[in-house]
Amino acid sequence: IEVELNRVISAQKRSGNILMIGYNRRFSPLALKIKDFFSGRCQPMLIKYRGNVGYRPPEHWLHDPIDGGGVILGEACHYIDFCRWIVNSPISNVETKSLGKSNTKLIAEDNVTINITFKDGSLAIINYISNGAKGFGNERCEAHADGKSAVWEDFKFVKLVKDLGLPKTHRNRIVLKKGYYEELNAFFQRIKKED
Repeated sequence: IEVELNRVISAQKRSGNILMIGYNRRFSPLALKIKDFFSGRCQPMLIKYRGNVGYRPPEHWLHDPIDGGGVILGEACHYIDFCRWIVNSPISNVETKSLGKSNTKLIAEDNVTINITFKDGSLAIINYISNGAKGFGNERCEAHADGKSAVWEDFKFVKLVKDLGLPKTHRNRIVLKKGYYEELNAFFQRIKKED
């Protein structure tokens, strides 16, 4: 994987072209509310991110080493990127642990805790879950620092609380803005700027 990544980096440098990765969550309008809420923070952050993705059989494309690269590379990487973007500090350490084996259809490697330490002292705990209840919700992120707390749920709402103040809730009313449009728009604007 590192070899493939280095090839992409080399190709981008040789071409001089703009490269788009495709991490849409950081472009979601609700995610930007969290980023803005914690701007200028003084303390390290503590982030807890849950991805309740549901069971995927072994033949699912995400498990294919070529097409999907496994669920961590194919999907949990989005959660890692989101936490890294919110914290805005380089990652200094990563530790992972998967569930133990089972006599059921459970794929242990699809149920993982990822603990990330950042250079500024922040911590992110990502729970990637495939054996959770389907009706429980997919994604939830909590972030805490400087007497502030934020929660983001399934691209539906963000709740921001500071000290003893009343929560401010921002919602996607009709359409869930997952950042795809905003990401593509930013990419096209950057291309126009380069011309």
